[in-house]
Amino acid sequence: MPENKGCVMVCITDQPRCNDLIAAAATIARKKELPLAAITVLRVGLMSEYTADRLQTMYNIAERHGAELLVLFNDSPALTVAVAARQHKAQHLVVGTPGPMSNRFIETIKGILPEIPLTVVENEQKEPITFPPMSSL
Repeated sequence: MPENKGCVMVCITDQPRCNDLIAAAATIARKKELPLAAITVLRVGLMSEYTADRLQTMYNIAERHGAELLVLFNDSPALTVAVAARQHKAQHLVVGTPGPMSNRFIETIKGILPEIPLTVVENEQKEPITFPPMSSL
């Protein structure tokens, strides 16, 4: 992925909905004429045969949409995504609706990267919600 151009970055997990998230991000990437990157952050030490199988599935879905898959290991997913987004010069972030155990995920990312628009994809029946960039004070 050419880092000087930036990208649209989509945060995925091993949930079945990752195809919907990548598809929504691919639409944004096409409109912005930017490459697409998918990122997943796994807990440190969370590598098993099941995880390897799910990673292969995520890789296959990302590849079908023309996305590079970044796999990172860290116990702070929101911080890790924010750092990767900055390193890859992300121009737009796409995430799914966080579960109850990760309710600060979006808040943390927007706090670190207020200048990047962030789209939340709830499900295929609802229109995605985009939080526009916030200007710095």
